[in-house]
Amino acid sequence: MKVTEHIKKANGKTLFSFELLPPNKGETIESIYNAIDPLMEFNPPFIEVTYHREDYTYVERPDGLLEKKVTRKRPGTLGISAAIQHKYGVDAIPHGISTEVPAKYVYDAMFTAQNLGQGFAASTMMLLTVVIVVIPWAILEFGGTKKSV
Repeated sequence: MKVTEHIKKANGKTLFSFELLPPNKGETIESIYNAIDPLMEFNPPFIEVTYHREDYTYVERPDGLLEKKVTRKRPGTLGISAAIQHKYGVDAIPHGISTEVPAKYVYDAMFTAQNLGQGFAASTMMLLTVVIVVIPWAILEFGGTKKSV
């Protein structure tokens, strides 16, 4: 169920939900379960799981140049969301953070999550941004007729 549907279903009553960070790479999901267990008495209709971007480190190569290495410190947002939904029977909602939007988010939504609808919606919003903001700005900045003085 979508968050908006949970809000409509509440009919004006206050809802309690919370957001979790995935555990660091190499840690178990037990730390997540230990955090959730005492909060379940509040009957959250959904739990949000934050997707974190990659971190970059630069390693010096033998030829002296630097090579960019991409690492994910908190992988598994979708898997953790599925595990939470299965164990607790509440909707688990993975969501991204603004530094990943739009291109990386679109890629992940379409290919990693295999959610073409969400990926297409996000890519459409990217296109609309270009059409509504960038193109009129470019026309005003660089287009039009120049009058000589």
